[in-house]
Amino acid sequence: MEHVFKITATVLTFIAIVGSSVAFGSVNRHQAEIQELIVREANRQNFPPALALAVARVESNFDPRAKSHAGARGVMQIMPATAEQELGVPRRKLYDPETNIRAGIRFLNQLIDTYDGKWDIA
Repeated sequence: MEHVFKITATVLTFIAIVGSSVAFGSVNRHQAEIQELIVREANRQNFPPALALAVARVESNFDPRAKSHAGARGVMQIMPATAEQELGVPRRKLYDPETNIRAGIRFLNQLIDTYDGKWDIA
């Protein structure tokens, strides 16, 4: 699945800010391992690693055990119903970092397709 990404100035600024904090901020070994998984999976799915890292940073701060007040789970903060109904991922697997990251990036790709490559809407 290949995209032609339309990048707005706002999105570029966001990625630059988040990306620099990821690259230069205080990152523990566990977070670094999660970041490596994200980059590897993003590259595998032909998805911009900087965008995947930015989403994970904002959504969970790279915490595979994160749970939002709304019930979203894991690194990429996927809702259980979305996981099961749209991605075919059992909700019990959402705390597995590899499963969550793979599904999250796949879902981001679907959203970007749905919104004609517009990251800010997706």
